[in-house]
Amino acid sequence: MPRPPEKLRLLQEAIDSLRINDVYLYQGNCKLYPGFDNKLTSDISGLQHQYRNTIVDSSEFIDAVANDEKSVRIFRVYISLGFRWVKADDEELDIKAMIEATFVAEYLVLGKPSDKALEVFATENATFHVWPYWREYAMNQSLRMGLPKAIIPAMQLQLEKQDTSQKKEVVKRENNKKEKSKTKS
Repeated sequence: MPRPPEKLRLLQEAIDSLRINDVYLYQGNCKLYPGFDNKLTSDISGLQHQYRNTIVDSSEFIDAVANDEKSVRIFRVYISLGFRWVKADDEELDIKAMIEATFVAEYLVLGKPSDKALEVFATENATFHVWPYWREYAMNQSLRMGLPKAIIPAMQLQLEKQDTSQKKEVVKRENNKKEKSKTKS
């Protein structure tokens, strides 16, 4: 489903004002539930995977001093994710094991984005920076727990559909830039 133009404008405002600085694990939790033996094939077979929806827990600003002693502003987004193995009986869901994590995506603030732009960015874009770290964490933790490898699918970008006149205008501008750079050479 295409994003509304206002949301796209706000997202672009934030993208233009932020630069990725760091991604790191803030909190992790993994657990084998009582009564589950991860070494018994009969307990492992028939397990199903469930994903917890990505949740943007919060965001905050940090004013800091960089190594070169310049003042910098940092925007942090806290994102929680989860994965669990369940045995689905006819009547109830039996959780056997789980992996959860909260990551921080940290951005240098270069401009003055609006609060609304930052909110849209946190919910719409920050997860793309965290996702590869989450995939690696879930896979490694599952192997360390003696469970089948947790393979989290790659996150796919959904490209917005543009009408053909917009596409032609972009191509035309790019061709003009190329022509100008050729004539300068």
